[in-house]
Amino acid sequence: MKPVTWFSIPADDMARALSFYEKAFGWKILPETVEPDPVYNYHVTLNSASNEKSRPVVAGTVNGCIVNRDIGLAHPAVLVRVDDLGEAVRGVVAAGGTTATEVTPMVSLNGTFVLVRDTEGNLVELFAEDR
Repeated sequence: MKPVTWFSIPADDMARALSFYEKAFGWKILPETVEPDPVYNYHVTLNSASNEKSRPVVAGTVNGCIVNRDIGLAHPAVLVRVDDLGEAVRGVVAAGGTTATEVTPMVSLNGTFVLVRDTEGNLVELFAEDR
């Protein structure tokens, strides 16, 4: 089983989106995380007690981030953590899905991700930590 471990919410106006989620839900917004390609910069949003790696310590909760819509997300997406990104992509394609972006390294997360599209047109993020 591959767990959902994160969510991403796209924004056109980052400051506006950060203000909304902080005010509307009381989420703690962390400083911007910078990637080599600035389009992939993001702000972690904590909505529950979390450890130093922003992972929830309360069972059943999931943290996430606000991302630039330019990464290819038109709507919020969940992130599925996988052990092998290539194997996971092959599984998506075999099940009738498609890839929506190239595999992209995420230096700050020590891993890689790719957006895939399910059979209903929804985007899902797949992420694998580098080993």
